[in-house]
Amino acid sequence: MKKIKTIIIALCCLSMIAGVAIARPTWLGIERQRSHIILSQTAVIIKSAHETVTRHKVYNGFLARAIAHQHVAREFYERQKYFEAMYYSRRARALAIKAIETNGGLVPADSGYLESDAEFFKNCPSDDELDATMMREHPKEKLKDEEIIKSKPDVDVK
Repeated sequence: MKKIKTIIIALCCLSMIAGVAIARPTWLGIERQRSHIILSQTAVIIKSAHETVTRHKVYNGFLARAIAHQHVAREFYERQKYFEAMYYSRRARALAIKAIETNGGLVPADSGYLESDAEFFKNCPSDDELDATMMREHPKEKLKDEEIIKSKPDVDVK
């Protein structure tokens, strides 16, 4: 009887461990998928900002910084650090929207996030922290709009 109880307890423990192991990849799959969508949507908004800044020529650095943050986001995505990718892409999108607004352009209607995305951003560092880290770890990024508008922005996620 004691052996049967021990076997039952062992099987229960194994099934719980297996359940946790199965649940994590599912979460990673959602995290990866949502990250890809967020980066792709941000790329569209940055391209819109690029067109607007090129047309109206109000250079304030928002566009260049948006592109720089998207480059960092894409780098994190490629390294499978999906939360960090979303954080930097979120910052890139906010900067691109500022670039559009200060140039008198129309912000794309679908520039927001889903309500469910709040879960992904709940531990997001502040904008100042993201800016400081990006500038410290990627000092070669161009941060002047005048330099950025000369070529198409390379911001798509691959």
